[in-house]
Amino acid sequence: MKSKRKVTAKQQAQIDKTITSLVEHARPQAERLTTLKAVEVQPEFMGVLEAEILSGISRWTWRQMAYQRRITSCKVGRRLLLPVSEVRRVITEGTRERISNDRAAIVRLPGAESQTHA
Repeated sequence: MKSKRKVTAKQQAQIDKTITSLVEHARPQAERLTTLKAVEVQPEFMGVLEAEILSGISRWTWRQMAYQRRITSCKVGRRLLLPVSEVRRVITEGTRERISNDRAAIVRLPGAESQTHA
């Protein structure tokens, strides 16, 4: 069996100093990597639950559109992933233009005045 060596106070101080130096050196790099990850890396795919939250379209509708091949999708195991670009495209296609103030008045259908309610 090996005998345990005792560490002197001077050696312990040197070890502590080295550890502190390594931690201080590593901290800015770790913070920089975290910042880069948060800023530069954007996901390319999202799950149907995330698409539902983002768009208001139910996850079952997203699944149905994917299985009918109306949108691009990717299966990873049991998970159905949708490209972010596809989700944005579906939202954009469903977006209607805002009507101007002069067109915001109630529009009456032709012949609506002649109808009587009994």
